[in-house]
Amino acid sequence: TYNISFWLKKRGYMRKAEQRMARIDAVSEKRKKVLAYKDVYPENLSDSEYQSVRLIIKVKTPEDITFRVFTQGNGDFRVDRVDIQQID
Repeated sequence: TYNISFWLKKRGYMRKAEQRMARIDAVSEKRKKVLAYKDVYPENLSDSEYQSVRLIIKVKTPEDITFRVFTQGNGDFRVDRVDIQQID
């Protein structure tokens, strides 16, 4: 089991505050399957500092995993890094 932290912050003007700003996910390359995803809304993020948006994924054997960020074009935001921590 892994804790995946995407470090994000919004920047300035959001076109529609109630609409999804982005989607983050983790995808198994071997199985072509989304392991976890989360929708990110403007109210989830700060303008001034990066915040962790987390996913928890479980994999039984080592495999290649892709971490993605999709934008909705609803405003500006920044991605600083993705941290991966094994939790069991």
